[in-house]
Amino acid sequence: MLFIEYTYNQFCPNAKILDIGCGDGTIWLNNQNKISNNISITLADISLKMLEECQNNTQHLPQIKTIEEADCYYLPYLDKSFDVVIANHVFMYFDDLPKALQEINRILKDDGIL
Repeated sequence: MLFIEYTYNQFCPNAKILDIGCGDGTIWLNNQNKISNNISITLADISLKMLEECQNNTQHLPQIKTIEEADCYYLPYLDKSFDVVIANHVFMYFDDLPKALQEINRILKDDGIL
């Protein structure tokens, strides 16, 4: 089993997932057949250009509920509101990694997965 398949199998039923730095949504597009229909995905990026591409690439995926601009240092979400936070290939772009991780921890449920 590939690592990515293992990861998708770990999402709990009805999971709320946030993808920070989603880029053009390729990770979801390439793995659309592995994503359960009963999860809710929010895609966030600071780049409006990437979000526009992401919207075009993922508009047919029913699991994608929201695509929005967000700054990793000031995430516009309630405390403990996500079961899973994905930050795929973005940590190297954070100028203040501890602050970004603190903000991710704030929105991640106590038993959540980063």
